Amino acid sequence: MPNMATGEVDTNTMQSRLPNAHHHSSNTSPTAEDDDGSLSSSVSYDDAHDGGGVAGFGRRSSHGNEHSSGGSDNDSATGSTSSNHTGSDKNFRRSEDEIANHREAKVVLLSKVCVLSVLFVATATAAFLTYYFARESEHSDFVLQYNDYAREIEDVTKHNLKTALDLIAGFGSVVTSYALVDHSSTDDDFSFVTLPHFEVRGEGFRKVSGARLLAYAPLVSHDHLSEWSNYSTSHQQWIAESFELGDHAWIGTNAQPKPIHETIFEKAEDGTFIPPAEQDEYSPIWQQTPPPFKESFINFNLLSDPLIADVVAAASIARRPVLSQVTDPTNVFGPEALGRKDGEELHPNSILIEPVFNGFNDQEDPIVGYLVAVIPWEQYFQNVLHEAANAIIAVLGSSCGDRFSFRIDGPVVTYLGEGDRHSSKYNSEKHTISFSDEELLGTKDTLISGDNCRYEMLLFPTEELEETYYTSGPGLFTAAVVIVFAFTTMVFLGYDFLVQRRQRKVENDAVKSNAIVSSLFPAEIRDRLFQNNAQAASSNKRKKNGMMGGMESSNAKFRLKNMLEDESKASNNDVDEKLALSPDVALYETKPIADLFPNTTVLFADISGFTAWSSVREPTQVFTLLETVYRAFDMIAKKRRVFKVETVGDCYVAVTGLPEPRKDHAVMMCRFARDCKRKMNELSKLLEVSLGPDTGDLAMRFGLHSGPVTAGVLRGDKSRFQLFGDTVNTAARVEASGIRNRIHLSEETATLLVDAGKSSWVVPREDTVVAKGKGKMKTYWLQTRDSDTISRASTTPDEEDAEVENLSDQQELALAAVPAEFDQKVPEHLVLSPKLLRLVSWNVDVLSKLLRQVVSKRTTKSIDRHNLDAIDRMEKAILNAQNPLDEVVEIVNLPEYSETGSSSSRHKASLQPLPKVVVEQLQDYVKTIAQLYRENSFHNFEHASHVTMSVSKLLSRIVAPDINETGEDLMQSLHDHTYGITSDPLTQFAVVLSGLIHDIDHVGLPNYLLVGENTNLANHYENKSVAEQNSIDIAWQILMQPRFSALRHCIYKDTQELARFRQLVVNTVLATDIFDRELGALRRNRWDKAFSSKLDSGMSIDRNRKATIVIEHLIQASDVSHCMQHWQVYQKWNERLFDEMMVAYISGRSEKNPAEGWFEGEIGFFDHYVIPLAGKLRECGVFGVSSDEYLQYALTNREEWQSKGQGIVQRMVAKYEEQNGNS
Repeated sequence: MPNMATGEVDTNTMQSRLPNAHHHSSNTSPTAEDDDGSLSSSVSYDDAHDGGGVAGFGRRSSHGNEHSSGGSDNDSATGSTSSNHTGSDKNFRRSEDEIANHREAKVVLLSKVCVLSVLFVATATAAFLTYYFARESEHSDFVLQYNDYAREIEDVTKHNLKTALDLIAGFGSVVTSYALVDHSSTDDDFSFVTLPHFEVRGEGFRKVSGARLLAYAPLVSHDHLSEWSNYSTSHQQWIAESFELGDHAWIGTNAQPKPIHETIFEKAEDGTFIPPAEQDEYSPIWQQTPPPFKESFINFNLLSDPLIADVVAAASIARRPVLSQVTDPTNVFGPEALGRKDGEELHPNSILIEPVFNGFNDQEDPIVGYLVAVIPWEQYFQNVLHEAANAIIAVLGSSCGDRFSFRIDGPVVTYLGEGDRHSSKYNSEKHTISFSDEELLGTKDTLISGDNCRYEMLLFPTEELEETYYTSGPGLFTAAVVIVFAFTTMVFLGYDFLVQRRQRKVENDAVKSNAIVSSLFPAEIRDRLFQNNAQAASSNKRKKNGMMGGMESSNAKFRLKNMLEDESKASNNDVDEKLALSPDVALYETKPIADLFPNTTVLFADISGFTAWSSVREPTQVFTLLETVYRAFDMIAKKRRVFKVETVGDCYVAVTGLPEPRKDHAVMMCRFARDCKRKMNELSKLLEVSLGPDTGDLAMRFGLHSGPVTAGVLRGDKSRFQLFGDTVNTAARVEASGIRNRIHLSEETATLLVDAGKSSWVVPREDTVVAKGKGKMKTYWLQTRDSDTISRASTTPDEEDAEVENLSDQQELALAAVPAEFDQKVPEHLVLSPKLLRLVSWNVDVLSKLLRQVVSKRTTKSIDRHNLDAIDRMEKAILNAQNPLDEVVEIVNLPEYSETGSSSSRHKASLQPLPKVVVEQLQDYVKTIAQLYRENSFHNFEHASHVTMSVSKLLSRIVAPDINETGEDLMQSLHDHTYGITSDPLTQFAVVLSGLIHDIDHVGLPNYLLVGENTNLANHYENKSVAEQNSIDIAWQILMQPRFSALRHCIYKDTQELARFRQLVVNTVLATDIFDRELGALRRNRWDKAFSSKLDSGMSIDRNRKATIVIEHLIQASDVSHCMQHWQVYQKWNERLFDEMMVAYISGRSEKNPAEGWFEGEIGFFDHYVIPLAGKLRECGVFGVSSDEYLQYALTNREEWQSKGQGIVQRMVAKYEEQNGNS
């Protein structure tokens, strides 16, 4: 019985400890059944329940004794009351737990619902935003591309129209020039002028300007009407001459020139020709291109046409070109003269009237005639965009209400008809182009017609253009986002299910464990056990972490990774202590941080052509290139998770596969190399603007090899991370045997790419590489997306520049002055290549820096701007002067030293920016100079820029004497030591500018050939320094144009500065004629006077004599500086000069084959000119280390040519024949 009772009580006790268990009272049936102590047992069990453990059982024996001795009922009643009270407290605690659990369950459920709601809302929001921004991005790309197209159309259209205006104005100057030179012309009969070879002269201007027709109409007074009739009839043979000289395939072979009208005539309303109405002046059409061949309009009075008369009146008042409103020019010139067939639709045209003056002062000289040009508007929209650009609507309009629509599809323009035909959908994208006279003519008016119609062009995109940028991408991106969020939601629900299942299992185990512990131990002891268990778990965790930390500290890979993340923690104090005790053996207290990494890919990258490029650069420019390029590589390395090891010179070393191993190390390194190659090609073009010529030709050469490496930190002074092993050596050999702008792969790296599924990346190298220390190696090329660039990687910059299309408009203008029999056949257009545009920007930067110094020094000297009339008179006198050779002087007088002018000029130059108009005019001037250079192999704008760079370098290398002076004494000594060159920024500017212009319009022939051909140019310059004098005249005439007035007034402010500037330019440019014996003898005499005898550099005349001869030798050295620079530079320009002379020989303009004697000629050139010239640079003592550098390179190149020259000549001949065909 007691066992049964005990068992019942134990079961109830276990149930009372479980959650939600029901409590049973201890006053049950055993009390009635067992009179011999059941009650006591019951009471004692309840006490045991309340007291628990040993304490409960102790009270049980006490109550038993009391009951046996006749204890009262109060004891029993007390025990029963206590038991009921305890059960009530337990029920209350269980009720609170149940409420808390239920509340927590609700909170958890609500949290889940909130999370799911947030996920749903986030999915919808992300899908909407993804679609919106993706579509907006496409629209933004469309708008940006359209704006780029619009800006390009605006720039090219304005440039074309400005070119047309400049050319027509230039042709007017040709007419004026001929009339002034013609001895039969006087002020009274200026109208009676017939320009010989009018078709040859005018056709080039007409084609380049884009005009359909170009005609000259003189002003004939009423008193000379009959004289004009006799003159025009007797001089009409120019028409037959035009048929013979011109290229008019559309006229037909059977066409014959028609006789002209004997008198000036007009056109009646019915279309018949009638005599002119009596008026003070007439303007008959006299000469035109193309010539008339069906119905002649020669002698048609332009002033009889109301529209043209209105435009002529406006041009006469404005004294500048004026454009008419859109009109039909066939009313004046006939359809045949415009090349239009019968029934062919006439597109919008305007008539341009350009006044022709009796002199070159367009503000004061009288108007004696007009140039009439038919301007087809669509001509100026053609070839403005590349082939891929399409569907741009251009609406040509005027303030008179005229509207004409065109469609621009790349280089093709389609006339749509009258009216505005763009879609109103794109009104917000309208791009307005206003044709301003300030941009086209240098005035502040607006380009107007005779009746004040102002032109503008409106550009609009089309649906075709927009649709090319809309793809299915936004929908796909949105679907991907929805799928990602849906997958995330499923993962969340699955994870929540697993967590709940695990939580229920843990709760069940905890309930069971809690019930067992609670039944055996009091609550206080139980809590202490739980606390000790938590402390033990925390201690075990700390021990485990300590063991892992020990593993990490003992693992070389972990220590290596930590070291790379924080190199500042490295310390070598322990080594210093060991060395102090034992200097022969350096022992560290810790093991080296190093390990073997079995799977890595090592990259070596080298800048191809860097050695030759750096040999002609300042040290700061070299470091600018390296810092810019390798900083960009570092950013790519961080993005690609590539570890940069080091840079050694121009070599960049990187590795993948460490410190964290990765399976795709070869693939990632190839991507890194590809990105670096693209970035290098991009940066080299950008840096050419600031670092000068040939920078854009630099390219990287990459070599990759995969294999194991030993990597670690080599401790000691300046410790660093390094790689060791055969893999590193092989990667270096692969790079050294590669080709510029290509990524060279070893067979191991190529195998890894193929295994990674990148077999399309790998292209076997056709030849076998023989590497030092490796023997024959099978290697591969990495095929990248820009494979077209790779295939041309080994081409020369000349071949890349072969994409330059045509000659410039300004060059056409310059060439028009050269007789046709000596003129080259020039293409119709010239657009400077991107490389030449970068060279233009670089030259502008060099010249603007010097010009800022000129302005700064002038400011400190307090020179007022005055006497502009005197400057104008001197400028005109120089233009009308004889040949430049007559202006050469023995001594150019440089300014005396000025304390106020020299102390702060260089410092203030960087603080005083040039006016915007001066910078713009300087940019325009240098660009015009570049366009005037012909496309010769050697004598081109790139070579002129190379000469300019050498001049700038030599000027910057002018050094101070070895003296201990400071302040103004130092400046005075520097002035005397450098013969005043460093103290006068204007001198430096003039010398640098001379280097830029010294070969303008060079035809690719030496002077002796031009003289031998008896050209008009040679006769004009009396067979002396023909090319050099021509260059001076052209450059000076351009500078004197009104559009460069601000630039001229910035260069010189008074007549003294103008005279010095002119003298410096003349002396410097003519010094480049090294084959003229008389000039050479004069220079040798000046050198002997200046440096062979003892002269006092402090004397002004002696100092100026030395300065003059130093400047002349400086430009001579710069002109042949390629002979005194790196061997690769010399080879490049020597081959170009050879090609140029071969062209002259093949064309029949040179009798001698340059291949015959080229080797011996170069030897003689070195011995008799280059090396002595370099010696003179050192002898004059002002160029510091540059003179030694030039002399050393000259001697080295001479030795190289002596040993390799004959083979090089044979290769040059073979290469020329291969490129141009055997001739």
